Amino acid sequence: PYRGESAYDASLTEEAFRAKAATVERLHMFMHNMASLAPLRDFTGLRELVVTLQTIPRIEGLGACARLEKLTITEVRLERISGLEGCGALRHLDLSRNALQRIEGLEHLAALESLWLNENRIAKLENLHHNPRLRSLWLARNDVAVIGHHLDANGELEDLNIAANRISSFRDIPNLARLPRLRTLSTADPHYGSNPVCALCNYATYCLYYLPQLTALDRVAVTEESRQFAEATSMKKRMYYNMRIKTVKRNASAALRAAADARDARGGNLALQANVLARQAGDAERAFAEVVGVVPPRASPGASGTSAHARELAHVAAAAGQAGVDVAAKISALEAAARAKAAEMRVLASEFALFERRARAARDATISRLLVELETGGNVRLEDGGARDVWSASCADLLQSRFFPKDFAALGIAAVRVLRVTRVHNRHLRNRFEEHLESLVDTADAGFKKSLEYLFTTAAMARGEAVGMGGGEVAGGGKKGRAN
Repeated sequence: PYRGESAYDASLTEEAFRAKAATVERLHMFMHNMASLAPLRDFTGLRELVVTLQTIPRIEGLGACARLEKLTITEVRLERISGLEGCGALRHLDLSRNALQRIEGLEHLAALESLWLNENRIAKLENLHHNPRLRSLWLARNDVAVIGHHLDANGELEDLNIAANRISSFRDIPNLARLPRLRTLSTADPHYGSNPVCALCNYATYCLYYLPQLTALDRVAVTEESRQFAEATSMKKRMYYNMRIKTVKRNASAALRAAADARDARGGNLALQANVLARQAGDAERAFAEVVGVVPPRASPGASGTSAHARELAHVAAAAGQAGVDVAAKISALEAAARAKAAEMRVLASEFALFERRARAARDATISRLLVELETGGNVRLEDGGARDVWSASCADLLQSRFFPKDFAALGIAAVRVLRVTRVHNRHLRNRFEEHLESLVDTADAGFKKSLEYLFTTAAMARGEAVGMGGGEVAGGGKKGRAN
């Protein structure tokens, strides 16, 4: 099929054809009726090969093309990257508009500088650490959802086009800061489309702040003015959230100090009372020895009850008459009071430890919320409902209306009480919802929202754990638990 124009020369032999094929440096094949690249093994001198609009599910026949520098195979329904082991000189590889599902088979292409895999079915960035010289990577219109650390080995990368994928979080943007030579980033492209992250607030500001080396973002040149604005805006936001975090820490520390002061004051008072009781007990024991004539028996170490020791005291004191019995009763009463004070001190220490754990947990939870807001550029935010918030009351009413005591009778739960309702504002999910909603209803009608019905679901109940919206408390049969 490659003799083409030479077919008119009847004297062209097989050997002559192979010799002539070896001198060909550029070959473009457009809409040829062939199902394999195997016949290209004779074109050993190729430097550039373009194959398009064929049906070639795999790459083969290029093992002898050691001089090949530019390879373009597009719209051939290619299913896998393979057969490039002998193409070590390859610098540009374009496999766009095929049926590829993975990035693979590139481990022998150490000289590769440009890789285009647009419009395939690739869901993961992988196996690019074999190509440290890569300068241009185009993966537009695929199914990649996470960048992560998969490009860390490609420090020479200058141009990255990952438009029209499924990247939805700001969390991946700082990962690109580890590419010091990156100059052009496209998460949105007028030809391919955009990622969900592009629809979030402060998207451009976030990108320019974390990637100050960019000269173009989404095919638009980055000006010094826009770079300075992004830096100033980001710094203001960071200062604002840092101030709020410091306030949370300061308030938590103040609450813990106040609680510690209250504990120390109460503990000191209890210790003083215990000392008074100890002195009185000592006086009573000396009086017992004088009246009865023997040293009063001591309570067993760690004994929790009073009746046995009291009976023992009364039995020993009975020989001295009523005076001995009275002194024994006084000793028993003082010992009981001392044990009560010791129990109070243990309860005080336990309550303070519980308060400290809860205070620190509340502090950490609040700080985590603020960091989520900061890291997402305000696109994810948690809001606690109040008594005046209609949505909070609606959620609480909904939870109450869906609680049926008979379903929880086996767990000893008779009622549920909502302690807190938290609303999550997630702009990405809201955009997805509204986008899908527009495909289902006529949004031109201003009253379309009145006809909407909302369905709330929760995780399945397991091991007696009540799961609801916000925070709640379930009670019944002397048991209490939380509904989160």
